[in-house]
Amino acid sequence: MLAPQTYTTEKLEDHLQSAPARALLKKWKEWRGTKIAPKRSQILIEELGEALPQVVMVEFTSPEECHFLLAGSALVHLQGLEFTGQNFYDMALPEERELRMRRLHGLEQQPCGSYSVQPGTLSQGSAVYTELLALPILPDTAGEALRVLAVSTPLSDPLHQTPVQENQVIRVAEEFRYIDIGAGLPDEDARLLCQRPLSL
Repeated sequence: MLAPQTYTTEKLEDHLQSAPARALLKKWKEWRGTKIAPKRSQILIEELGEALPQVVMVEFTSPEECHFLLAGSALVHLQGLEFTGQNFYDMALPEERELRMRRLHGLEQQPCGSYSVQPGTLSQGSAVYTELLALPILPDTAGEALRVLAVSTPLSDPLHQTPVQENQVIRVAEEFRYIDIGAGLPDEDARLLCQRPLSL
């Protein structure tokens, strides 16, 4: 059942700041055609071209698990972490884990997309923020897990600095917005956890 359309949205394209995010949005729209979202067999990830180093794919394998299936080389370098096989929920600070889970459960159950800005710290003490655009991939067969394809791009040039990470932690996004892809949005309780939603 779709969420009631009782909310106002802003246009996603007005918020996108990076070329990889724009490239993903363009290709994802092409792959889905007239459907709500593309299926796994429709995804030709190599078509993302220069955005590939920023690509991330996760799979919701259970209510407690959201595993990385792949992470591009630029993301691995920026974060200083190995992602493949990791549970994204376990990479939150203990006090932030529930918020991350509630936000992503909303994305999984609708389905919808998300736009977020992620904080981080570099070796010289400066802050770096990354733009993360995440869009759903539907299973080919009923009963298979939902996947999400995303790109994560720094909004400033980190130059030769290296990331500072402790114990495989990735902070919860300071700005998080659901994206209505045509199927509505999570319920009002979930939307209270983020900023005003976006639409395509």
